[in-house]
Amino acid sequence: SHYDLIVLKLSPSGSILWMDTLSSPSAYDDEARLIRMDASGNIYVANVFDNSGNADVVLTKFNNLGVYLWQKIYNSSPPDNRDYPKKLIFDQSGNILIAGNSNSQTFTDNKVFIIKYDVSGNLISSIEYRRAGNPITVLTDIEKDNIGNIVFTGQITNEQTFIDSCITVKLNTSLNIQWVKTLRDTNV
Repeated sequence: SHYDLIVLKLSPSGSILWMDTLSSPSAYDDEARLIRMDASGNIYVANVFDNSGNADVVLTKFNNLGVYLWQKIYNSSPPDNRDYPKKLIFDQSGNILIAGNSNSQTFTDNKVFIIKYDVSGNLISSIEYRRAGNPITVLTDIEKDNIGNIVFTGQITNEQTFIDSCITVKLNTSLNIQWVKTLRDTNV
């Protein structure tokens, strides 16, 4: 069967103020992941839809009255990857950043993605990051500093040795890598 998403806004007393249904462009299932409100009261919903066996990220914007404004779809490369949003944050200019994990159908190409849209839904920049040396790279968290640089942290696993390490990556406002640090417990 086919599952859609329902987005609704409730009053303080629990009455429904508005409601909308989100449905992917195909007849596959949609999975809710993230919802955030910006300083102007606009609502952003990041979800995943199953697109013929792969999963793509969908970002939808509503204004504070529940009026649908736009929707964007992100599909990492290669196109058969399964992409899952994990965090949605706003930078100091109000741009929307979605960070998540992407993996191939065989789970041999796991990486982190970060996409940045402006308030009109235009793609500003994006990055897909996988630590060199063929390790599995998984996002744990993402934050911004007071001037808009992005820092994300995660875990990398070497596919041959299965040794895990922590990774922290700093990106500038254009999502270009500034530095990468890794840490592994040598007592393991």
